[in-house]
Amino acid sequence: MTEVIKLHFPEISGDATTYTAWIRNDNSGTLLNTGGSIITETAGTGLWAFSTPDRTPCTDYRVRVYAGPTETPTQLVFDGKLTANMVVVDTDFGPTQHVIRGIVGNAVVATTTTMTPSALLPAGNASNQFVGRILVFDNNTITPSLRGQATAITANTAGTLPLFTVQELTTAPAFGDSFSIV
Repeated sequence: MTEVIKLHFPEISGDATTYTAWIRNDNSGTLLNTGGSIITETAGTGLWAFSTPDRTPCTDYRVRVYAGPTETPTQLVFDGKLTANMVVVDTDFGPTQHVIRGIVGNAVVATTTTMTPSALLPAGNASNQFVGRILVFDNNTITPSLRGQATAITANTAGTLPLFTVQELTTAPAFGDSFSIV
């Protein structure tokens, strides 16, 4: 069986690009929809929908939308949560509006104290706008030793994909490691 999942994504309303949603178990990282699911917009409304195999009850899922047909970190355009038993992504906007989602890029070689994202939603803008915030790696990120690890941001350059300077991590992040900034 399949179910229809919806998401509100007005930023790409009317865009003719093919967008693909990938759904992963939020705890294990297991992919639910092998091959991804093409999302389609309802008549220029900014409301999008896609079909996916039935989910495991009482389980949260991470929904990531990429421009194109593959999970290419540089093509990430949306990262949201599909809460257990809900059919709309990120319906609970209240406490999550301040969370920034990102994926480690390869514009510079990441170290235990510096990294650049390949995707950041919402994007950066000004120098040091993230100073004092905490960067937390996802529990299912690529690098096992970074899973759940947190660090303080001590500096960042200006730009949509800034260079972050952080307090020292135990391991340098790898291209594709996913994180939140809170």
